[in-house]
Amino acid sequence: MRRILLPLGALAALLLVARTLPVAGAFSGRTETRSAHRAALAPAPSPPLAGQERELAMLFPADSVLFVEAPGLDELLAEGTDGDFVSALLTSPLGSALSEAGISPDAWLSWLESRWGRDPLATLSALTDQGVALALRPRAHGQPAMTLVLRTENAGLLSEVLDDAFGRIEAKYRIPGAFDEPADRVLGADVWVLGDELVVARRGGLLIVGNDRDFARRSLELATTDTPDEGVLASNEAFRELAAKRPEGVLAWAWVDLPALVDAGAKDLAELTELAGVPGAQALLGPALSGIPTGPGLALWLAVDGRRLEISIEGVGAKLPEPLLARAEDFSPPPAIADPSDLAYGLLYRDYASFVNDRAKLFAPELLPSFSEPLSTLSLFFGGADFGEDVLPGLSPWILLVSRDLEFEPGVVPENPLPGLCAIAELEQPERLGPEVITAFQTLIGILNADRAQNRGGMMRLRLGLEGDVELTSASFLPPGPEDGVDMRYNLEPACAMVGPYLVLGTHADLVRDVIRRLDARRGTTGHAEGADEFLTISGAALLRTVEANFETLVMNKVLDEGVTPEEAEGDLNGLRLLLESVESARFETHAGLPAEGRPVARLILTLAEGGDAR
Repeated sequence: MRRILLPLGALAALLLVARTLPVAGAFSGRTETRSAHRAALAPAPSPPLAGQERELAMLFPADSVLFVEAPGLDELLAEGTDGDFVSALLTSPLGSALSEAGISPDAWLSWLESRWGRDPLATLSALTDQGVALALRPRAHGQPAMTLVLRTENAGLLSEVLDDAFGRIEAKYRIPGAFDEPADRVLGADVWVLGDELVVARRGGLLIVGNDRDFARRSLELATTDTPDEGVLASNEAFRELAAKRPEGVLAWAWVDLPALVDAGAKDLAELTELAGVPGAQALLGPALSGIPTGPGLALWLAVDGRRLEISIEGVGAKLPEPLLARAEDFSPPPAIADPSDLAYGLLYRDYASFVNDRAKLFAPELLPSFSEPLSTLSLFFGGADFGEDVLPGLSPWILLVSRDLEFEPGVVPENPLPGLCAIAELEQPERLGPEVITAFQTLIGILNADRAQNRGGMMRLRLGLEGDVELTSASFLPPGPEDGVDMRYNLEPACAMVGPYLVLGTHADLVRDVIRRLDARRGTTGHAEGADEFLTISGAALLRTVEANFETLVMNKVLDEGVTPEEAEGDLNGLRLLLESVESARFETHAGLPAEGRPVARLILTLAEGGDAR
């Protein structure tokens, strides 16, 4: 990531150094003299740029492996701190705390304007009105080759800003006149070289900055060619497919050629491309998320809308496991039972029956033996029935998740209360499979008790109860003795119940009772219609309550794990508090689509809490 940011830092140093370095008035006059001198020596005007109206991807070579474009940057900069999202961020508790600490964007921008003599946001908005993009290409040695292309209709402004920046660099490093004239003129563009590698080329409203002369020159050639050949990034089939589906109004988007990066030696990315073939990763992440990096390319989108920040990642040509994809056959999603008090609420699709029974088609032969022991163990809980063939097919792949703070009975409150988690899934034959699952639950508690007895641990007591007309099976620990130390055991009071066709399994009886009441109130209603295969929504306020309830423990854990002082740990966690107080919700969703499309999508939507009026 540091390498990718280098050209952006170079551009910032070039265009924005004028903001931070004061220059005497006499030098400003010399800058004007340099501009006039250059105009007098300039050759005859070159033909108009052929690439001025061309999409930016046409200005980069086909061997680019990373492309980042910011089509909405100029509009965001033009809105400044008055834009909906930025305004909500600045008036949030986090923004207010930063302002009180002297980190005020408005004050900072005013200071920059006083030093530069220009409105920084308005200037950058004007300079990026025709787009700005960055591309990367691996090199055999050293950091990757990178080129940044900026286009603007304000060619005069670009020339002024560039002259100003060069003048201030000359003043700072005491090299007067070093940039009076370009080092070269190539294809009608003035070219300067800064340091060993940095190349700056300007022609009219086109600016090219790069750390590799050949790579940067290629972009200049493409910008001055009427009919560019097929050797451009836009000719890449995977790139074209993703670019054509780019959503309207995005702030920025990026394209990544994963196979090319892996071939160039990116070993960490190589592991990502193989996730779909790893049983544990497939079972945990699901087909959409694990399938995104399996194709020839992927795209990332960044968009802001009101108080919402949306980040999406989409694959193309992905290899999706058809047996594991969401399909409406024997089961439908459970009814929607979300409540404002929930810390987390989500819907997963995990077809574990196909995962187990089609494992020979889904995974490499050498991975198949790892299934044998877990399946044999689980079969014991169901009277020896084949867990893969007799049990899992009767369990719906739609799994509803609910998490919230717990209400503990007096005398059984853990010293560090944690949220409870509950899973809900439909059973195909509840009258047969339901009692078998309840019996398996009771058997598991008995086995755990035997194991804990051997290790002199606390025992759990099985209980039967009613919630309305629904029978509830739960297990809870006996009261701890004074020698037992910190009491965390009450964070686990597992319980299960059958509510009509739905199996409810949770970490605590209080939460299971709550879910029973919710399901009973929604009997006969239809399932979710979320527009996504899977989703998980987390409440910032509810998560903040959990952090507050366990703050001292979190501080101590941070001190022990990271070796920081208690004050430093509290400072970091106070930052987390402010962040959670500023976020209304975070929602993560995935959509696998059809196998023939090979276009799985994952999306993170962050919604800021409504802030105050004072900034």
